[in-house]
Amino acid sequence: MRQRISGGLIAVFISVTLLVACAPKAAPVPSPGPVAPQVTPAKPALAAPTMIPEDAAWTKVVEAAKKEGKLIVYTTHFFGDVGIQITKTFAERTGIRVDLISAPGGTSVERIKTEHRVGSPVASVLTAAGTFVLIAKQDGLTQRVGDVPEVRDERIRMYDPWLDKDGHMLSLQLVPVNPWINTKLVQPGTEPTSWLDLLKPKWKGKIGIPEPDSAPSANYMFYGLTTRGRLDLSYFTELSKQDLIFQITTQFNSAALSRGDFPLSFVGGTSTNSMGPFLHEGAPIKAIDMAEGIVIYRTGGVALLQSAPHSNAGRVFINWLFSQEGQTIFHKATLNVGFRKDVPSFVPPGGQFTPSNPIMMTLEDELEIAKIQRNRTLSKILRGG
Repeated sequence: MRQRISGGLIAVFISVTLLVACAPKAAPVPSPGPVAPQVTPAKPALAAPTMIPEDAAWTKVVEAAKKEGKLIVYTTHFFGDVGIQITKTFAERTGIRVDLISAPGGTSVERIKTEHRVGSPVASVLTAAGTFVLIAKQDGLTQRVGDVPEVRDERIRMYDPWLDKDGHMLSLQLVPVNPWINTKLVQPGTEPTSWLDLLKPKWKGKIGIPEPDSAPSANYMFYGLTTRGRLDLSYFTELSKQDLIFQITTQFNSAALSRGDFPLSFVGGTSTNSMGPFLHEGAPIKAIDMAEGIVIYRTGGVALLQSAPHSNAGRVFINWLFSQEGQTIFHKATLNVGFRKDVPSFVPPGGQFTPSNPIMMTLEDELEIAKIQRNRTLSKILRGG
């Protein structure tokens, strides 16, 4: 099934190269996978692609896309310099104009719902956290992407980019959900090594967390640790008594940690909308591991929207995102891990770490995490509600 992790293994280049084992079905307490040598992967020698029937069909898609000439993308990921580079490069390669409208995933989904309700869809493609793209699919807002030539060859894959067996969703990246510290405020050897450490009096009023209702990463962490038996619900009840410092978005949370507003951030990643820009600037921040486990999930969800005004252009754009060029542009800017072996890791030293106890999320997990997001489960617990 395409939503399963390809070959039972996922290679995660969080530092330079990280290999994570993932069984086809989630076990109550999965064992950590082996760690690969930390070397930059060489580009694989790929044979010339064999012409198959889908190639003729794809040529027709490209021709139709060029006639459409444009598309609109609602995105969480493409903004600022990376957005400019993506729109410029894609137009140069295809002659198709793409307009990017950046907004949080939940905001984009609600906007798409409204547009469909009034019968006036605007965007053709949605990119957002995997949970939000899954919610969009559940609400009937997406359609099958169809053939994506750039993901056909399994030899270039570090993991299977397809998120669902129905072919509605692909994943641009892997993201570890780990705590971060400000190294000016937390001295070497004093950082927490267990999630339980965060319940100690020394951390009261000193833990920042992005709002779970708008940032899904905390929901992944909550679900992964509780369902795999690493922590129970009482832990989060106790954590709510630590006077957590809620930040409205992941970006605000990352900025606050980098400034030293608090010494520790509950969860974060190396992406552009998280710690990435601050790593680039040399901020005193560092990713840390936790003994009970670090949740890793496939995200950077990409979907073709139902009733897309420019569906062929949308398909061509999605295909380009998964090309070596598209993945290189995206991951050089975002610092996350893509699915292609021929794209190196760009993570700066502060974001490099090897989870000792990785917990891999599956599509079945995504369905449950979507419910947590909808019901505000974690938010209510951490606010003592």
